[in-house]
Amino acid sequence: METQLIIDIVIVVLLAAAIALMLYFRENKIPLKKGIRLFFGCCEENGMGDLSYYRERYKLPGQSLVPDSVFPVCYGEKGIFNINIVSPPLSGNVLGFEGGLVTNMVADKATLKLKLTPHLLEMIDGLKSFDNINVEKSDKEIMITAAGKPAHAAYPEGSVNAIGLLSSFAVTNHLVMGEDKRSLAFIAGQRKYTK
Repeated sequence: METQLIIDIVIVVLLAAAIALMLYFRENKIPLKKGIRLFFGCCEENGMGDLSYYRERYKLPGQSLVPDSVFPVCYGEKGIFNINIVSPPLSGNVLGFEGGLVTNMVADKATLKLKLTPHLLEMIDGLKSFDNINVEKSDKEIMITAAGKPAHAAYPEGSVNAIGLLSSFAVTNHLVMGEDKRSLAFIAGQRKYTK
């Protein structure tokens, strides 16, 4: 069984146990010194928008227990590091680059849009087909899409990052030049092209 599936099952079991415990207290009229609330959110690693929504409508508790880990205890998390990469001005040949859905996931899809030039058209026509890479041409642009294999960022083993795959494809096939190439090489981790 995959690690992520096991973790998902554990989280569902913990949620069910919390609900069952709350029902047990209520049905058996067990007096409590403090109230109990169950908050189940879905945006923990994506901005905590659900908690902001809750905070606007309800008073936050003085203490909380977060049972989203495996036994016996969760004493810390790996954390998330979000950065914005800023490059010198690009050539104008890169019209767009998008990839991934959320910051805590290995990207399953990435798309690079390039301005159609005679040089680029010649380069694209000379390429052989590649697994996980799709190239589409239109009158004014070329759109290249890479398909990766997604995974939670905490367990990336066996995944394929579509952003890195696409960056590497564009750089090694000389589809981008100059600062465009250096920027995508940086993303792809290809140091020989970043100098």
